[in-house]
Amino acid sequence: VNITPATLTYNANTASMIYGNSVPALSGSVTGFVGGETQATATTGTLGFSTLASNTSNVGSYLITGAGLTANNGNYNFVQAPSNSTALTINQRPINITGTKTYNANVNFIPAQLTAGNIVNGDTVNLTGSATVASQNVATYSSFATNSLISSNSNYIATGGTVSVNITPATLTYNATPTSMTYGNSVPALSGTVTGFVGGETQATATTGTLGFSTLASNTSNVGSYLITGA
Repeated sequence: VNITPATLTYNANTASMIYGNSVPALSGSVTGFVGGETQATATTGTLGFSTLASNTSNVGSYLITGAGLTANNGNYNFVQAPSNSTALTINQRPINITGTKTYNANVNFIPAQLTAGNIVNGDTVNLTGSATVASQNVATYSSFATNSLISSNSNYIATGGTVSVNITPATLTYNATPTSMTYGNSVPALSGTVTGFVGGETQATATTGTLGFSTLASNTSNVGSYLITGA
């Protein structure tokens, strides 16, 4: 009669990691002992689990392999559990997004105004799509109200990371109307306009206060050219 080996199965515990991070500690168990035997009584060696995946491996599922044990008297063969083949999951790496745009009376940020951070392994990541913040006003925003940005590299995801984007002021220009006076006479009434409004805004909708123009020149100022200041 022949007594053939029973089968012991290496069962890897499921694990996950973010693309670019270190592989986590791997663990698992061995099952299939018979006759009241245990790992301690039926085997020698040190149980261990490993993977060929690394911090540079692409997003996906990877094999975790159990090894390290030898059966006493050859009473057992060892196999890998079928689930070991996908026991390690590498997930997409969240992109940290920074950016700046000049106030333009809308809440949208386009990729050209944004920079992708938290990039590893010398990768190149470009963004497409757009994102919006909660207000069009000048401020620093730590989150997007909506985000349809897409990463050009499938190992990265454009949501879930940190956000720090700025809307900086646009520029309005006081334009004084040229005027002249004769030395010794009173300074004439000064006037002008303000230009540079964006998004269909106007002086009435975008500003408060009263527009005025003034000069430090007077009836005693010498012949020459002088500054007219808007305020």
